[in-house]
Amino acid sequence: MPLMRVLEPLLDPTLVEDTFACRRGKGTHAAMARAREYTRRYPYFLKCDIRKYFPSIPHVRLAMQLAGRLREATVRGMIAEILASHAAAEEQV
Repeated sequence: MPLMRVLEPLLDPTLVEDTFACRRGKGTHAAMARAREYTRRYPYFLKCDIRKYFPSIPHVRLAMQLAGRLREATVRGMIAEILASHAAAEEQV
């Protein structure tokens, strides 16, 4: 079972409307249309760099929050494996 099939119904309702990545019915084109709408409406902007955001969040806390919402041990195991692989990759850099 793809992980997103399990996570999407749990997480999607908690996201703000302007979250476009990896969401059904959204994507690059929708994000660009929204950005165009904002640039026409507002005369100012924010330049922001969110690089390395995922490594900066506490992965143990994220795993605990997700585990509290997931019943399937296999899904919790997949998430733990993903988080652990990311930590291992960061250590190699």
